[in-house]
Amino acid sequence: MLEKFGGCSLDMKLLTTEEVAAILKVVPATVLTYIKDKDHPLPAVFLGKRGGYRISQTDLETWLDERKKRQGEQRDS
Repeated sequence: MLEKFGGCSLDMKLLTTEEVAAILKVVPATVLTYIKDKDHPLPAVFLGKRGGYRISQTDLETWLDERKKRQGEQRDS
């Protein structure tokens, strides 16, 4: 049975900024820039200074899909 807390699945895969950086082939500082972007931020949870940020794999995939759509729209215009 899938347990839920605050609308989030407790068994979801959470990635560190370093893991996301490796997936995207960028440096971790770039991932932080994506998280802090005012227009289209990468959703993340801050766990404190020692914990850093965590990004759900689902949120990352959704954010990437939306980013691709926006880039496609920009090319078409």
